Amino acid sequence: MSELRREETESNILKIDLDFEPDESWLKIWIETRRLILRHYGIKIVKILPHKSSRGTNFFIHIDTELDSMDRLLFQFLLGDDSTRCKINKWRIERGIQNWNKLFSRKIYRKNARYIECQYCGNKILVPKALRSRFNEQNDKNGKKAI
Repeated sequence: MSELRREETESNILKIDLDFEPDESWLKIWIETRRLILRHYGIKIVKILPHKSSRGTNFFIHIDTELDSMDRLLFQFLLGDDSTRCKINKWRIERGIQNWNKLFSRKIYRKNARYIECQYCGNKILVPKALRSRFNEQNDKNGKKAI
């Protein structure tokens, strides 16, 4: 009897950008807590593929459930994905960009930028004026300089 293999699509892969490289003992606990979070929602992990990046590790978590874009984004957030990446991906989804779930390795927002550009697909995403103002005010209060 042949084993049926489930087709993997983007809708059943969660991408987590962890800008930190924990030691092995921490990593085991981190993976187990990801399993517990997903199990709480009735989702099982099929496999986890780690990929080293310049600032930490990216994880591709294959799950047994297909999710729509906003649910995938929510679970990526709950599993510890980079918060700025989550914010940008939410903007991408809201603007109807199909390939929204990209991992990036460079800073893509500059002070007073009207648009951010995805380094992978080249899509330009309008940064809402209210968010630009809030981001700039927050950075000014924290003493951060514009790049």
